[in-house]
Amino acid sequence: MTLPRIRSLARQRRVQALAIALLVPFLAIAPLHVFMPAPVKAHGVVAPVQVGISFSPSRAGYLGLDYRSAFKRLEAMHFRVIRLSSYWDQVDKEGYDQLDWLMSEAQRARQPVALTVGMKALGWPEFFVPTSVKDLTGLSQGQDVASDSSLRAATLAFVESTVRRYRDNPALVAWQIENEPFNRAGPQRLWIDAKFLRDEITSVRQLDGRHRPLIVNAFSHVNLIFDQASARQGFDLR
Repeated sequence: MTLPRIRSLARQRRVQALAIALLVPFLAIAPLHVFMPAPVKAHGVVAPVQVGISFSPSRAGYLGLDYRSAFKRLEAMHFRVIRLSSYWDQVDKEGYDQLDWLMSEAQRARQPVALTVGMKALGWPEFFVPTSVKDLTGLSQGQDVASDSSLRAATLAFVESTVRRYRDNPALVAWQIENEPFNRAGPQRLWIDAKFLRDEITSVRQLDGRHRPLIVNAFSHVNLIFDQASARQGFDLR
């Protein structure tokens, strides 16, 4: 091989090495750019990860916090979505005042909200059915609460009332139908069957003209030792 040929090959290798040196960082960064979410519309903040959080006014009160101030502090953190619940027993006793404030504040702050509707909600004792509707202590351990026809009808009426009340709020981005409906939970480890859950889903779809996404969540055991240690009634894999 002649000397000019060797020099030509050496130049080609240097050019290739330079191209690789420039290309590798680009390939490493490009996916981050492609998959990086668009600016959060509610706040105009570019977030590296879209993270949501759940908020319970009763839990805030238990911790000695004013729920209004606590909620505003969460809004200031620019979470992609805050999940709220409609607590049926509270609404039965006090009306929608507390949830009205939360939804109005979310609208004012342009904070996206997912709202849980139904007889189950965030927190213990899991089921928040008013005693004026049904005394759940009279049910059997592990019973499907939806097997009670009067409770089914009352639940659908509550769901309809809640959906009609908040369906025009622009801060609302999704409905959650019940909270972990198939999980046996609460002091009596009650649960909700799939047939009734479908009835609730159908009702919300018909009532919400904006066709927001519907969420159905489930509880899954991740670490049996930790689950057993933290469970009030042990754990159930059925």
